[in-house]
Amino acid sequence: MDLKILLLEDVQSDADLIIRQLSRDNLSFTTERVDTRDEFTNALRHFKPDVILSDHSLPQFNSMAALELAKRSTPDAPFILVTGAVSEEFAVNCIKSGADDYILKSNLTRLSSAIKGSLQKRQLATENNIIRALNTEIEKKNSELHLMNQEKDRFMGIVSHDLQNHISSMMLTLSLLGKNMEGLTPKQNDYAKRMNRSAINMQKLLSDFLTVNRIQNGIITPVYSLVNMGNMVQEITEGYEFMAKRKGIEINFDNKCEESFFRTDMSYLSIIIDNLISNAVKYSARDETVSVKTVKEAKKYKLVVKNKGITIPEDQMPKMFGRFQKLGTSPTAGEPSNGLGLSIVKDLVDALNGTIECISSEEHTTFTVTFNA
Repeated sequence: MDLKILLLEDVQSDADLIIRQLSRDNLSFTTERVDTRDEFTNALRHFKPDVILSDHSLPQFNSMAALELAKRSTPDAPFILVTGAVSEEFAVNCIKSGADDYILKSNLTRLSSAIKGSLQKRQLATENNIIRALNTEIEKKNSELHLMNQEKDRFMGIVSHDLQNHISSMMLTLSLLGKNMEGLTPKQNDYAKRMNRSAINMQKLLSDFLTVNRIQNGIITPVYSLVNMGNMVQEITEGYEFMAKRKGIEINFDNKCEESFFRTDMSYLSIIIDNLISNAVKYSARDETVSVKTVKEAKKYKLVVKNKGITIPEDQMPKMFGRFQKLGTSPTAGEPSNGLGLSIVKDLVDALNGTIECISSEEHTTFTVTFNA
């Protein structure tokens, strides 16, 4: 596409020299020459130049007045002074006033490169302005997000305190009720058990949300102590035996860690174990077996949880550890699932400098978590 060059020049022979030089430099362009204020103003409006080349002194008009008009009408078009001998002070003042460059008529060989350089400089300035505008918008959005995050934290604080207290109170009441089942009818007894399961599910959901909130806020600072992983896994596994029996599932625990201890965060490790065993029971087919194993190999400790159920599709593996991700598989007895468990496991395993991998084939799904001693 031809470059549109507006020539403010009252001497035709000088304009011809400029055009000849640009043609010699193989610049693709069209020109319009004007030599009065009115013609210049109309050309700015109708010709819409990409570049303005201006002589300094014209009858009743000069380059400084033309520069001011150009800055208001076509601020993106480079303005280059092409004139006879001028003082260095004058040239500096022109540049300070907004001109992009100045070329002496006695040395037009630099004109093409000056035009190209000025266009590139203007393009860069435009891009920088866009970037600054985007940065300003990003800062504004970040400020809004910060305020929203503060509000979310305040809300989570209320949830963690008030809702947790209500759930704990409800579970205590249900626990007391469970100790006095003699006076209840079978139907009332069943209702009480359902309420207890619902309370446990609510407490698990609340715990997951609070854990995710801490992770999002970067509050994952492991507190290390010596932990016997085998004993911890056994204790948590026993807690899921009632849930497993309701589905006819048997949990086999094989402890190969013996009495070995390693340094880790007890709370984080407990959450990891709990989520993996909970998932294994939820997603196991009825009357199947869940295998839980702890292994010590050299300076590594492993937790292996295996269950038989619906195979996880290969194309869903990459999003397995994403938050609120629900894969094509569903709990086999309609148990609740919020899509947070595996994302929490992955974040906490990473925080403890461990690794986690999943293999799902032939209807068996196996999760293996490895920690360095």
